[in-house]
Amino acid sequence: MPSFILDQAGMDKAPGGLHYEERLLAFLHLLRDPRRRLVYVTSLPLPEPLVAYALGLDRSLSVPDARRRLVLLDCGDDRPAQLTQKVLRRPGLLAHISGLVREPEDACLLAFNGSRHERSLAVRLGVPLYACEPDLAHLGTKSGARALFKSAGVPVPRGVEGYGTGRPGRRARRTPGGAPGRGPRHDHPAE
Repeated sequence: MPSFILDQAGMDKAPGGLHYEERLLAFLHLLRDPRRRLVYVTSLPLPEPLVAYALGLDRSLSVPDARRRLVLLDCGDDRPAQLTQKVLRRPGLLAHISGLVREPEDACLLAFNGSRHERSLAVRLGVPLYACEPDLAHLGTKSGARALFKSAGVPVPRGVEGYGTGRPGRRARRTPGGAPGRGPRHDHPAE
């Protein structure tokens, strides 16, 4: 599920945003296992030359065999909205995907971003979500990771936490040698 998460204003500003859905084609290498089938869902159909190109990047794959085990589905919807929401709004597509899950205990929903929508889709399909737990997504941000590392006693480079959080009233916290908008200084050893 190559869905990406932006607010609606961000999605409206992202020209060619649907092309982000192609980024998980890198996972076609999973088809190296001849017993594996991959269901790939997008907003619009992927051009066959693109699929052939992506499959051809892994020279260990038998392209014709891998292509037979790759199921491509689409929503037929090019509107700027999160892909997972599009799928959840289409009961027929959701039922079709569910029908393709032969062994839920050996399946997963692989997502670029994990949000409550991906979690909802995974629950409805009865498969685990292979993405960051949505409630812990903040730990995947630069500021969240810095705070997590610090709490675990792991040294971090000088820098700024909370910069660009978009939270009203939230101010960036300066750390030694750092300033908002600048990365760590490399002319002094990290403290």
